[in-house]
Amino acid sequence: MKNILQFVILFCAFPMSINAQSPTPFTCTDSEGFGYYTSSSSNTLNGSFLTYSSSEIGKISTASGNLVPICSEATIGVALNGLAFNPHDNFLYAVSRFDAAIYSGTLFRIGENCEKIEIPVTGDIAKFTSNNTIVVDAGGGNISSATFDLDNHYYVNTSFSNANSNGFTNQLQILEIAGNSATVLSSVTLSCPTCEGTDKLRITDIIFDEATSTLYGKNEENNNFCSINTSTGVLTEIGDTGIASPVLGMYKHSDGSIKAISGDGNIYEVNLANGSFSLLSTVTPFVSTNADAASGCYASFKITGHLLADANGMVDNTVNGVGTNILDDTPMFANLIQDGLVVKTDIISSDGVFMFLGFFSGDYEVQISSSKGIAGQVPPAQNLPNSYEWVGDNVGIDPGNDGSADGKLNFSIILGEDIEEVNFGVDGKPVTMVTNANLQYNEDGSGQVAAAILNFSDPEEPGISNVTIQSIPDPITQGILYYNDIAVTNEQNIQDFDQALLSVDPIDGDVTVSFTFFITDMAGLTSNVSEVSMPFTSSPLPVELVSFSGKHQNNVNIIEWSTAAEINSDYFTLERRSENGSFQAIGRIASAGNSSVLKKYSFTDRDVLNLAYYRLVQVDLDGRIDISKTISVIAGRSKKISLYPTISNDLIHVTMDLKNGELRKYKIVDINGQVMQTGILNSSNSQLKVRDLKNGQYFLQLLGANDEPQTVRFIKI
Repeated sequence: MKNILQFVILFCAFPMSINAQSPTPFTCTDSEGFGYYTSSSSNTLNGSFLTYSSSEIGKISTASGNLVPICSEATIGVALNGLAFNPHDNFLYAVSRFDAAIYSGTLFRIGENCEKIEIPVTGDIAKFTSNNTIVVDAGGGNISSATFDLDNHYYVNTSFSNANSNGFTNQLQILEIAGNSATVLSSVTLSCPTCEGTDKLRITDIIFDEATSTLYGKNEENNNFCSINTSTGVLTEIGDTGIASPVLGMYKHSDGSIKAISGDGNIYEVNLANGSFSLLSTVTPFVSTNADAASGCYASFKITGHLLADANGMVDNTVNGVGTNILDDTPMFANLIQDGLVVKTDIISSDGVFMFLGFFSGDYEVQISSSKGIAGQVPPAQNLPNSYEWVGDNVGIDPGNDGSADGKLNFSIILGEDIEEVNFGVDGKPVTMVTNANLQYNEDGSGQVAAAILNFSDPEEPGISNVTIQSIPDPITQGILYYNDIAVTNEQNIQDFDQALLSVDPIDGDVTVSFTFFITDMAGLTSNVSEVSMPFTSSPLPVELVSFSGKHQNNVNIIEWSTAAEINSDYFTLERRSENGSFQAIGRIASAGNSSVLKKYSFTDRDVLNLAYYRLVQVDLDGRIDISKTISVIAGRSKKISLYPTISNDLIHVTMDLKNGELRKYKIVDINGQVMQTGILNSSNSQLKVRDLKNGQYFLQLLGANDEPQTVRFIKI
């Protein structure tokens, strides 16, 4: 809040966070009546330049006013205002305000362990890159207060910092918090058409009350308590607060009532009906410099549930499985509906959880959708991605379902009741792909050879045990398909399928053996039908490549390959390219010419690139060429950078040695070297969102001004 009074009473000893890597949620006990309080112990005005010391955070008991230290200024390390508690994730959020390094407008998430991370904001919080008070006042003020509603919306209020400015301007911005990022949804300038006796407006603190769905604030120009229209910015006066001291912070009590802390350190009960303030206690010890208050854990009711990847569907008569939120690269949402209109919406988190907080009463429906609903409008189409199906809906974890697997659940709520385990099951449809096997040599006579590997996948199952051969090869013109040495028949279903037991016996000569198949997963969903083609020739093959791989070892790259047979082979050319370059020949290796036994080859690349791609070109004596698949080799991880987890479907954490103020450009490239994402990292501990990448292997490259590029590998699932 405003720099109104100065008390040089400092917080006493503070607990220090030890080896904390990232913020941890606050532990909440609803029986407590408290608020969080932040302040700077001092400020310095050098001419027109104002600087605050780093903030401290404490916990205020409403009943006694006792302020218990939580985080020291050394652990916070930046001057903060706009402190607000988010009941959706149990973290504190705040915005920087004029210290020696960060001026204003940087959003932070703060945990109970006193660790903080910067939350990038799309659209930008109103900010100033100077702490010159003349510039700030002329521009419209700086961060003075903030609050949360129960839907991950962070309301930020800016106002003039000095009472003798030429009128006061308040700007209200609403941000939506989504994981480790935030977006400015709207921005309005506050006004008060009915205010009498002054054209000035100065709201020094705001609070959102979910029970009335209203934003409130005190106008310090006439001491009236007001409601604020968040769409238009227009204030409606409710009544005189009865106190002249400015409000430094408002917060919610555990019972949902609203309390206010004044510039003289008093805690008041706020009457929303008439706007009056009633004295409760006094904050001790009290510091008012750059101060603000945030709600503690206050009573709200919740509806929670899961979106589950339910691999076996209702075979076990239970909606269960692994939490999920991305289906076919599409983020999924939960929309809460009452009387045919969307009431609330929540993006489903990576563990499949969704949550609605509020004061609920009556009949409701939850719908899972690929589209985010808009409050007050009809629900959007669900549009479940085509490769998934609903397999079960149920309220509770006990066996059973609502009888209609459609991503919708209905229930009734009595005010004051929590609804938990509103669960939805989806199952990814199994998918088969066409298999075109490599050409094989067909020796005369009878004899079985291993069938080509059936190409299929399923989002929930690593392997499929239920395979149906829909059509078999023509036994007269192609050959015979066998399973466990028994001829397969059309539409034969094979349980506990074992690829090693599937074989074919082609007829003699040049022939293509083909058959079709589909699979069935544990939930009973069937795939599409795909064809398997196995071409055979009576002419011996020139080269049969059985392996091609590379590795970084002892500061060189070693490329290895092997052949099972060679006929009239001349030589191999090894080609290499950098991330953005084209393939260039780096070595020519003589082949065996003619061979019927396993031959192994290797090449040592001493001109090592941090990330290199290789392919093998095989040349026959008659000039015919064959090009292998592309492989990649990285030169090992730098000790200056680490990444975790290395397998992720949502976020990756990057840790590196980074000096204060240093920036590092980064790129994410795929296995083929295509750049998928770029940006700048400015923290030793950063988070990158990878949820929008397709599943597969990627490389994160960090580029420094004087350093060699550093590359680490990760897998998006």
